[in-house]
Amino acid sequence: MARSRSATSFCDRQVGADASVRSALRHSSGTCRPSAISRPSGTSISGAGVHVGIYDTGVESDHPDLAGNYDASRNLVFNTETESGEVNPPYRPTHDLAGNGTAVAGIIGAERNGVGGVGIAWGSSLTSVNINDTTKSYDFQTGNAIDFATAIRWSIGHFDVTNNSWNSLPIYDRMRG
Repeated sequence: MARSRSATSFCDRQVGADASVRSALRHSSGTCRPSAISRPSGTSISGAGVHVGIYDTGVESDHPDLAGNYDASRNLVFNTETESGEVNPPYRPTHDLAGNGTAVAGIIGAERNGVGGVGIAWGSSLTSVNINDTTKSYDFQTGNAIDFATAIRWSIGHFDVTNNSWNSLPIYDRMRG
């Protein structure tokens, strides 16, 4: 039989030695529940003032849910060239991988504008770094590893937080085994 871990050890493992966080996570029953953390009534968390770098397949910056939160002033500058971060034109908007960056950007920061969905951090600023652009030397799949690392390092000082949702090829095909 597998050894059972107590709720206390779960909280301790999740937040380490920070007693105030562990205390906030504990429900009156003594169990650890993240839902026990709440914000003051009537307040909301919009993400305003937070800049998110989206490292993915590119983002449609003119998308109705994203245009107002998209900040092109933080686009990647690579070898003195400013990169757009857009979805590659041949794939826009039908390629199955190309839509991922736009979808992720929407989940994170789609505007609260009455059109479409609303992102988790609807007031945040977004900038895309298209690391799945095979025409670039920093492409995740086919590019130069040093150039790729340079594109990743761009986030330092440009973004408060980054989303990195990329994978590696070959993609498993269950039909081929």
